Amino acid sequence: MKYIIEYLEQEMNIHPIGEVTFEPCAEGEEVGYTIIIGGKTTTLDVWWTDYATWLEKKINTMGV
Repeated sequence: MKYIIEYLEQEMNIHPIGEVTFEPCAEGEEVGYTIIIGGKTTTLDVWWTDYATWLEKKINTMGV
């Protein structure tokens, strides 16, 4: 999840202050991650399908 901060800012309108890390969500790593900001676990879950769709749009707009 190399571009997770960009994803949070562009798709979720969240501008995190502090280090952003993640851990597998309650359903498991295969579906997504729970976001941790500044060492505090949030209620934000980023699903792989949503993140992959966003990445695909990002790549297409870059003309790669």
